[in-house]
Amino acid sequence: DDVMLSNLSCFHHSVHGIFCLSVQSFLGLTIGFDRLLAVTFPTKYNSLPLFIHAIFIFSSLIFATLITLIGYFDSKSTVIVPVCMPPTAFNVSSRLIWIGASFILGLFTLLVYVVAHVKCTKLQ
Repeated sequence: DDVMLSNLSCFHHSVHGIFCLSVQSFLGLTIGFDRLLAVTFPTKYNSLPLFIHAIFIFSSLIFATLITLIGYFDSKSTVIVPVCMPPTAFNVSSRLIWIGASFILGLFTLLVYVVAHVKCTKLQ
């Protein structure tokens, strides 16, 4: 029983991993969208304002902060977690939000990369 942690304690141990995983998910979409812009507007891409990229990066930080805060406020000290790692650090409802958001981001990322690939093959 000494190995068992409360959900809240596990969340505190995993908060950096949770935040970084959430940033990574959103940045995958951002990189895909950046590639799509480069393929769609090859002559105008270099003249795009830098603040567009800053907005994408800032959006990923906002997304990760929201997911992390949802997980924190949903954590319970009365729930025992048998194995502590980022997915199990979330309680039931916040885990569903995290999984749903990651799934939707994954779908959008896949869609953006497919569209960019189709545009690249049409250029050849």
